[in-house]
Amino acid sequence: MRGIALLALALFVAQPLIVEAAPPTPSPAHSPAPVRLMVRFADATARDRSLGRHAAISRGPVGKTGFEVIELAATSAATAAASLRGEPGVLNAEPDARVSMSFTPNDPFYATDPFSVLGAGEWGVRKAQVDRAWDVQRGSPSIVVATVDTGVDAGHPDLQGALVNAPRFVTSPDASCPSDATNRDDNGHGTHVAGIVGAAGNNGLGVAGVAFGVRVMPIKALDCMGAGFLSDIARSITYAADNGARIVNVSLGASDASDALQSAVTYALSRNVVVVAAAGNCGSESGTTRCPTLNAPDYPAAYAGVIAVGATDPNDQPATFSSAADYLSVSAPGVSIVSTFPTYRVQLNVEGLPQNDY
Repeated sequence: MRGIALLALALFVAQPLIVEAAPPTPSPAHSPAPVRLMVRFADATARDRSLGRHAAISRGPVGKTGFEVIELAATSAATAAASLRGEPGVLNAEPDARVSMSFTPNDPFYATDPFSVLGAGEWGVRKAQVDRAWDVQRGSPSIVVATVDTGVDAGHPDLQGALVNAPRFVTSPDASCPSDATNRDDNGHGTHVAGIVGAAGNNGLGVAGVAFGVRVMPIKALDCMGAGFLSDIARSITYAADNGARIVNVSLGASDASDALQSAVTYALSRNVVVVAAAGNCGSESGTTRCPTLNAPDYPAAYAGVIAVGATDPNDQPATFSSAADYLSVSAPGVSIVSTFPTYRVQLNVEGLPQNDY
């Protein structure tokens, strides 16, 4: 349990990701744009009947959740889902929403750093007294932590020996993203998260991961813009559960509950996998502008069995952006966190984040 508690702190990282339904694309009345749904059919007969009736295209199963992604022409995903739910043999149907981002060892950036606003290095590790825990227990290579994010810079010097092979579940990347079939991080967020979990410690380089010594499975479910579909997140969670992960870190949240996402979480929990998720970014700073309501619930954090993590500042106070919720499991440092970042130029550099040699 001590190891799991340390790994829960790995979410002190970064601002969670926020899920928003994709805005409808204007199109001529006679040619509605295709929408994506996640549907659970009672049997193959019902499936074939519905696909034929709507001239729908299957985009494959959503891991082992029992759901399937389909595309069909409709005026809106919500309308199409409601219509399908009324058909015989359709057990459930919901829009496939897009996910968008709203970010004492001898490692030199442990005590100070030239990157963050505070310049205080890994202040969060020191504040949470993780360094004292290292005297008792450190990460073990027998533990695999899956990060469901934007992938990883596999060549980063502070992640060498810490990574295991991981797939890419990005079914519809933005047209501006590089063409790539691997889990290479073209955004930056995923490498940052991977380093907070498992960057090599006491190696005289950069930072030390909270659970350094574990192995990280950096599944790429988001494209260069930090966007993807809920179905890709669900596929990632079930893949991790089936391929050796003991912990799954999901730094994202949806304001509306998703049966498909909950099914993926339930599947992972049934296989004794710990699921850690961000509690949400709907606190006083942003809760009335980018969230349905102040402190709106976030999923999967709000699901039973998930370790929901909130963020705190250097004064041990809740971060102004962090949601206050009754499902909160633990809070940990989440402001000005220093970690690994791709050694090449990525989308977050394009958007203004300075590029550095670490």
